[in-house]
Amino acid sequence: MRTYPYHKKVSFFVLMLIISSAISFKISAQPIAGTKMTLLWRDEFNKKGFVDPSKWSKIERSGAANKGSCFASMSDDPRCLIIKNGKLFLRGIINDNKNDTVQYLTGGLSSKGKFEFKKGKVEIRAKLVDAQGAWPALWLLMSGNEQDRYAEIDIIEHLNHDDFVYHTVHTAYTLRDPENGKNPPKYTTSKIKPGKFNIYGAEITDDKIIFSVNNKVVFTYPKVQPEKEGQWTFGQNMFIYMSQQFSAEGAWAGAVKPDELPVQMIIDWVRVYKGE
Repeated sequence: MRTYPYHKKVSFFVLMLIISSAISFKISAQPIAGTKMTLLWRDEFNKKGFVDPSKWSKIERSGAANKGSCFASMSDDPRCLIIKNGKLFLRGIINDNKNDTVQYLTGGLSSKGKFEFKKGKVEIRAKLVDAQGAWPALWLLMSGNEQDRYAEIDIIEHLNHDDFVYHTVHTAYTLRDPENGKNPPKYTTSKIKPGKFNIYGAEITDDKIIFSVNNKVVFTYPKVQPEKEGQWTFGQNMFIYMSQQFSAEGAWAGAVKPDELPVQMIIDWVRVYKGE
């Protein structure tokens, strides 16, 4: 059968379209722990103004600023949570509502009760825009309430105008005694370029938590053998918590400077992978 050049061009075009489509839908994490990983869950924030209610809830206000709570300014004000241009903007602003007594308003999202996982790798591509008193955070928190099984992974926390971020693990063991946070070390810091997008990651395995920035390992928190009481409380359901929060006056990041507001954390995407 004779094949004409036109048919060759059409066949080649169709083949390239199929290949291109396959590549565009293939999203894979770098397997830091040496395990092949596949995409389990994601949000690319591609629909303008739409927060997927099957994936996220807005973080509710709790605590009081004069008690040092970083959640005292959480708000459902639409100016604090914006989705546009394929990105999520979590913002901190001055409160101009005279019926609300808090000085500032901030936005955040939680996947609690909607998406939770036990093992795997979370990656979040985010840009941290800085300001005095700003405390943007990307956390993984336990979904239960047993304090002796407390588990928290702070993928990153950023303060003020720092050119570095904190990576921290909190468990019943580390919280019980400050010395327990030294053996093994519960946190480290890593340099970043403020105002630039970076991929922040945390991978939960059977015996360690692996933190990464742009797929480079920056910190590992191990399970101690033999295990000390409350030292390893991972392996239970964890949810994603993303917030542009403020530090209360006298708390970790210090007082907010109003003339440096608004401030925001910009999130390009969130992806979770599971090992095979």
